[in-house]
Amino acid sequence: MNQRDITYGVSAENIEVVRNELAAQFQCEFELRYSDYLGGDYYFAKSGAEEIRVQWNRDGDDIAEEDFPEATVLVLVDGCASPEQWQHWAASVNATLIRENVY
Repeated sequence: MNQRDITYGVSAENIEVVRNELAAQFQCEFELRYSDYLGGDYYFAKSGAEEIRVQWNRDGDDIAEEDFPEATVLVLVDGCASPEQWQHWAASVNATLIRENVY
């Protein structure tokens, strides 16, 4: 089985809204963390093999994903085991697929 990492962009008022949607959809608990590298506060959850981060689309004072400035929040899924479920979630919140890496 291949390793799959996915990044989605979402236009949302704040990262808490996205975190709450994901917690309900994927039945996982997120913990608040802080990283200067990731633009400040972000949320992290582990669901089976998947590691999920919800963070602002910024890198310091710059936009992290410059080609997607309308995406205020990024959702990064490392070790994605259920791409179909993530596609369903993305469609339900009008998220944009920014990147998908398959190893």
